[in-house]
Amino acid sequence: MSDDSVISDGPKPTLFRRLAPGILIAATGVGAGDLISATLAGSKPGIGTTILWAALAGALLKWVANEGLARWQMATGTTLLEGWVLRLSWPVQWIFLVYLFVWSFWVGGVLAGACGVAATGFLPLSEDLRQSKIIWGAIHSLLGLVLVWLGGYRLFEKLMAVCIAIMFVTVMATVVMLPGGDWSSIAAGLVTPRIPDHPEGIARVLSVLGGVGGTVTLLSYGYWIREQGRSGWQGVRQCRLDLTVGYTMTAMFGVAMIIIGSRVALAGEGAKMAIILAAQVELAAGPAGRWIFLAGFWGAVFSSLLGVWQSVPYLFADFLEIRRGMPAS
Repeated sequence: MSDDSVISDGPKPTLFRRLAPGILIAATGVGAGDLISATLAGSKPGIGTTILWAALAGALLKWVANEGLARWQMATGTTLLEGWVLRLSWPVQWIFLVYLFVWSFWVGGVLAGACGVAATGFLPLSEDLRQSKIIWGAIHSLLGLVLVWLGGYRLFEKLMAVCIAIMFVTVMATVVMLPGGDWSSIAAGLVTPRIPDHPEGIARVLSVLGGVGGTVTLLSYGYWIREQGRSGWQGVRQCRLDLTVGYTMTAMFGVAMIIIGSRVALAGEGAKMAIILAAQVELAAGPAGRWIFLAGFWGAVFSSLLGVWQSVPYLFADFLEIRRGMPAS
């Protein structure tokens, strides 16, 4: 019997359930670094909206990569991680494990700090803003742990949907509220790929290309589609649909942040730049613009934190489980 002829006795999944893995990709893959790097690229005189195409190209590249990984999983019944562990020599396996530890430690710290920055922008817990950031970061880390550990996958899906809705609405609202939009330049930047004649032109294009979506997030997608029991060509078609939705949203976030950057004065690096950016948005769009932007930034970083808290332990546990069933290297 073909995969397409299998009939489920249960209720048909809702549209949200069918699109959920792609929404998780968008919510997890867009973090503080991605938003800030896109904004900084757009704020550079001589660059601005000329690199909007890079956000679209980056999303397309990630779509192609993830669609290929999904086809691998539908064809073999194994995730990419399982393929690495079972089919490649032991050095590749342990190199990946070291990379996962280093990546998790660094990204976990960055996301906790970014959540602390966003929350401090709303409600400082101390006159020392650095201390407030640390306290809020710890609170968000513990909250993410409790929600992921006790809530299960279904609650995780719903929370991520709320976060990405906040991201989408607030970031797009910020674009509309900011004055000074040159829509002809925006249209040209979207459809005309070119490297700006600027000392940082190539670097900024690469930062936008690489910043659209995540890296370990690509591995996490395999577990999210496994939760839904996808298989065969029907599973491939479902993956293509939800990946299209997810990476379309990701591209729109990238484009929106570049446009925002092109309309404000901004310099520096790091998540703390979100507070400076919020202040610039307030100057251009009023107090409401500041709060709306901060809400979008918080939605972006907290959804990324939830995604990492949910997926990385899954990857680590799966790695050990696969290794346990293999002969000693």
